[in-house]
Amino acid sequence: MRDNINWIIESHRKRARSTQVKKHTVIEPSTELVYQELISRENPVSDQDSHLDECAKKYHRSGSLKKLFSGAFIGFVEISVGHPLWVLKTRTQQKYPFRLHPKVLYKGFSVNFFNEVLIATSQVYISMSFEDALASQRVNGITGKIASGLIGGGMSTLITTPAELVMTIQHRDNVNPINVIKKIVNKYGVKQLFVGGVGTAFRESFFVAGYYSFVPLLKPVFVERFHTGELGSSLLSGVFSGATSAVLSQPWDTIKTEQQARADKKNQQFFRTMHRLYQSNGIKGFFSGTLARMTRSISATTIMGNLLDKINSIDEEDSADEIGMIIR
Repeated sequence: MRDNINWIIESHRKRARSTQVKKHTVIEPSTELVYQELISRENPVSDQDSHLDECAKKYHRSGSLKKLFSGAFIGFVEISVGHPLWVLKTRTQQKYPFRLHPKVLYKGFSVNFFNEVLIATSQVYISMSFEDALASQRVNGITGKIASGLIGGGMSTLITTPAELVMTIQHRDNVNPINVIKKIVNKYGVKQLFVGGVGTAFRESFFVAGYYSFVPLLKPVFVERFHTGELGSSLLSGVFSGATSAVLSQPWDTIKTEQQARADKKNQQFFRTMHRLYQSNGIKGFFSGTLARMTRSISATTIMGNLLDKINSIDEEDSADEIGMIIR
């Protein structure tokens, strides 16, 4: 119970800093004294204490349904806005012709929509699950939050890699995605669909850490130190996290895209592709399409990070109200 109550107090303090205008998120002195008194006890000694402990567990353990809903919802919103930016990034990297037309901007949308919703759902579910598991081992706070985001992003690669490979070739050849899959599998086998997996794993780890970990961690910092208010802190945390993750992951994404663009012709090894890019264009070749990708990364991180934080805050406030009623 000690860990659960401590977790509640720290969560209240964090949310009080990031939402100063919401009085019900601030711990009243009398309430915190009750918490501290409960912490000093080795075990619950009354029905009220037991009930409070159960609420504490509920407060920081997200249910499976919430994890699935959160991921699917933020994925749906993000891809509806961000798909044209993915198209621009990919066509810039591969030097494909480009024009501002809905048929071009939303080519491959159905594959990317399914891909993004499924990926975001898996990323959030895995990240939340790992965060809960780490919390049970007393790995809380910044370390647990960042580690959870990195792990969730890395593991989602199993879904991301084949979906993006199909979309990349679809944009190159203007063909049906089913035909792309058939051609690759018939010629090279299923494993060829996972070409570019290394680069994708690094890219997704940075990306998920950005929206899942750094946006909620940075929001209270901007409020407390720069007095930006809730809206300002939401935008600034998204811009900073998205831009940073885009720069750090851009070389990995460029190598991944180059591998996948040739995946239907011959096997593309990671280091061989890296060497070819360097010989052709030097270091700057690894940053092709950075502007388009950074724009999408900032957009996606801001949207997904703040939506997820809002969903979590609603759940936290409901649990906090329940705990407050017990104490009173």
